[in-house]
Amino acid sequence: MGRVFSDLSGRLIGNRLDEGSRSLGATATSKTLFALQPQVFMPWDGAMRESFDCDGSGESYVRFLKLIREDLLRLEREARRHDLSLPDLPTFFDQPGRTPIDLVNQYYWVTITRQTTPPDQYKLGQWLDLMGVRV
Repeated sequence: MGRVFSDLSGRLIGNRLDEGSRSLGATATSKTLFALQPQVFMPWDGAMRESFDCDGSGESYVRFLKLIREDLLRLEREARRHDLSLPDLPTFFDQPGRTPIDLVNQYYWVTITRQTTPPDQYKLGQWLDLMGVRV
């Protein structure tokens, strides 16, 4: 997989008159693979690569996917504690049609790329209370 990723990300695309051709690159390659197989691949961006100490190579993408697999296994164990399965989670979180990988990607995009810290349980409870939401 690493060689496929490296080959694809190095492929020349476009032919802009002002800049010439350029390669597809690591971000677009990961997003292409995710679009083709959202149950298997996860997209990444520069902030995620940096956070996971990845250099954008195929080898580092495979390492990244292995880390994501560990996250999914932990998430699956937690889901089971609440009588859910991993495939149930997107619907449980009102995200039907999404994949568990997509949920993890959304979390990383918010916390790593956008550098936003989710509220703790107490703050979330206060916010819901202020909004009149009863749980």
